[in-house]
Amino acid sequence: MREMFLRWFNRRKPAQAEQTPELQAEDSQDEIIQLSGRTKERWVKPVIGATILQLADQNKVDWYSNCRRGTCARCRSKVIEGMEYLSAPNEAETARLEPEEIEQGYRLGCQVKVEKIGPLKVKHAPYF
Repeated sequence: MREMFLRWFNRRKPAQAEQTPELQAEDSQDEIIQLSGRTKERWVKPVIGATILQLADQNKVDWYSNCRRGTCARCRSKVIEGMEYLSAPNEAETARLEPEEIEQGYRLGCQVKVEKIGPLKVKHAPYF
């Protein structure tokens, strides 16, 4: 019984999806992303393929999130400028956000990815 407990207790934990990978910024001096969290605002270099939430995490912007799968909407964001540089809404976003929200520029930070380099302004805008 003790051996079973020790095997279970000492087992390796699976890699977690919420770990933010080290992101490589594009070499562009004049193109930056403005991220506005609840209390912090940062101007960061764009990283193609990174989600807004990954960029916020890596740059220590207070962008709250829970699930990182697109279901809780704690990372809901308002794209103020530069929607054309982001990925189209995916299945998780269309399932969680109302069509009117998407039209108004709301996206899920854990789902929306930077696809092109250009000026972006994104603000954390959770429901609560």
